[in-house]
Amino acid sequence: MLLPLSILETFLKIEDPQYVADKLSISGTETSLKTFGLDIKNVKVGQILSIQKLENLNLYKVSIGDADLDIVTSASNVFVGAKIPVAPPGAFLNGKTIEPKSFKGVLSQGMFLSAKELGLDDADDGILILDKDVKLGADVAKLLDFGEVIFECEITPNRGDLLSVMGLTREISALIGKPHQFNIDIPSVDRIELDIHIQTQTC
Repeated sequence: MLLPLSILETFLKIEDPQYVADKLSISGTETSLKTFGLDIKNVKVGQILSIQKLENLNLYKVSIGDADLDIVTSASNVFVGAKIPVAPPGAFLNGKTIEPKSFKGVLSQGMFLSAKELGLDDADDGILILDKDVKLGADVAKLLDFGEVIFECEITPNRGDLLSVMGLTREISALIGKPHQFNIDIPSVDRIELDIHIQTQTC
């Protein structure tokens, strides 16, 4: 089971995630820590301003908030107005620093990114289209919560009580000696009407 630290801290403040992982492991629930997302830097939310055909490629004018860039790519699923992840010159992705490159005599100032290139999906379905309401120029790593600490817990068959966020929170609370708080507003229901028919024929 995967439990993001941010979800756990909704109910229980954690000062040392590794300490929590160790306590869970010692108690019989083998737990390790993972970090969600790739190590990416300076990847921005961009918006397509215009598209120009360039032989078998496309030349896109894209805004990343504080600058307009020309980017050459073969991507075909983007459109004017679309918001997408843009790696401008100087951005860091998959162990490499992005640099300008020339295509068909045109200088391409960066690249657009797919979900696969961001490590979000194994399938290559073209450039990742972001929600139209995301802020132009926003840091994509922060937008996608990259760097989030994740607890990876191996729940054994006899601990079905840990197969939920609340169950794991209760367990961690007991192990580290800190109280948890489930401030969940569940509306009360005085009456539920159900239309039930019991059919016994041929039973």
